Amino acid sequence: MGFIAHEGLSVFGRLFDLNTFLGIFAQGFLSGVLGIAGGAAVLWILGNVEMREVWASLHRQFWRRRTLIPENPDSSTLIS
Repeated sequence: MGFIAHEGLSVFGRLFDLNTFLGIFAQGFLSGVLGIAGGAAVLWILGNVEMREVWASLHRQFWRRRTLIPENPDSSTLIS
């Protein structure tokens, strides 16, 4: 992760103006995100159990199946 983030610093250093706060922030933020994504990809490829558990947990949390509601509900169950 460190190697990928360090390489990202040199690549993004050429793209952003490092004399401004926004340029330094963008360089650091994007390099950090790239390093985390690269580390996660390596762990996934190596079959890390914890990484797969985190993925399964996030998948269950954000991509849940929606509860199906009948299209024609029984009129006796409606509250008037």
